[in-house]
Parts: sequence; C-alpha cells; structure tokens
Amino acid sequence: MMRHFGFKSPRAISFHLEKLEAEGVLERDSKARGLRLRRFVPEEAIQVPIYGSIPAGQPEQQSQLALGQLAIHPGLVSAGIARNAYALRVKGDSMIGARIFDGDVAIVEQRTPKNNEVVVALIDGENTLKRLVQRGKRTYLKSENPQYPNLIPAQELTIQGVVVGVYRSVK
Repeated sequence: MMRHFGFKSPRAISFHLEKLEAEGVLERDSKARGLRLRRFVPEEAIQVPIYGSIPAGQPEQQSQLALGQLAIHPGLVSAGIARNAYALRVKGDSMIGARIFDGDVAIVEQRTPKNNEVVVALIDGENTLKRLVQRGKRTYLKSENPQYPNLIPAQELTIQGVVVGVYRSVK
C-alpha cells in the first residue's frame, strides 16, 4: 500500500486506515491485520456531479457537460463541500508534483481560493487546473511539473473553484 500510494512511512497508511475505521468505512477482521470494507449503502452517498474534463497542461476551451455522478461516502467530505461541489476528470500531467494525475477525478468546491491552493481557473478564456500563486499584487498559475511554464494572465483570470479532493480509480 505504501508503494502504491507513494507514502514514505507505514504510519501514513495506518493513519488513513484508522480514519476510515473511525468513520465506519472499514472494520477489523478477526485475523491479524485483517480489514473488511463495511457495506456501503448507496442511499447514504453524497452525489457530486461530474461536469466533463479539465486540462492539466496547456489551457484550452472546454464545454462542461454533465457526465454523471460520483458517489462519495458522507464521512469523507463536509456538508459544506457536498452542497457546493462538482467534479472534473483531469486530462494531462502538469500537476503530477501535487499528486494529481491524468485520469483522476478532481472534486472541486465553489469558493474563494487561498494562496497556494490548487484551482480550476479560466485564464484569458481557457480552462486549466493549476496552483494559484499570489505575490503582492501579482497573481499567476503555477504548474507542478517543471516541463510546463507558469501562466500569467494577459487580460483575465477567473477562479471557478478550489480542488478539495482527488478520486483515483485503483486498477
């Protein structure tokens, strides 16, 4: 599990397992190191709409079409996030340093961002997923991959939401 998720310590895994157990998602089995996924009742799930994709690379124009719903266990997100959230499938590799990979689904909350948060942005008419950096009066979007440049808006920068979680399918 450490290797798969990129953790450096076994304590990181046990921390997450303890949290999942406290939330009632996992339960201890009678065997040593045994864990069992508790039955997840879909009616309890928080449904977050998936509105297309977001480029994590060069910005591009996107039309957001509803692609369905992402069911999230209610213990994994706050009620405020659930009311103001949507999801986008990530396309590209400019955010790999933030551990956001091509094919992930970013869970986005519609709220005002803070400095250094990962955001969904509309920069000069094109969408992208980047880190928002504010230095004095200067604001720009930073990639988390050295192969991509920082993006400085020529005319307009609109923040459409803040990434509050990432869903990754385990294959």
